[in-house]
Amino acid sequence: APEFARIAVPALGIFAVPGSPAALMQGWYDAGDPQIKAAVEEMYVHERRGKERAIQRFDTEIPDSRAIGLENADHWIFVSNEQEVLAAIEQFVDGL
Repeated sequence: APEFARIAVPALGIFAVPGSPAALMQGWYDAGDPQIKAAVEEMYVHERRGKERAIQRFDTEIPDSRAIGLENADHWIFVSNEQEVLAAIEQFVDGL
């Protein structure tokens, strides 16, 4: 796990949070296969809880920090949610 407590400067954490199991369903998965569907649903629950824990840790372990979770963002969060990311960065920088 990241050692957030070692960060001694103001920090902004932007986390991509899946909004549904469908967000984790890859194009090469057989969406009609009940086992794959069940596995993706389980993966979604695990992924979502993990992101929530990471956001909480970031926010509490770094003294001067801000953590936000962007729903339905993907791995390429700077592309999938460009305007939200830019707004979060600008707001954070303006507060320094």
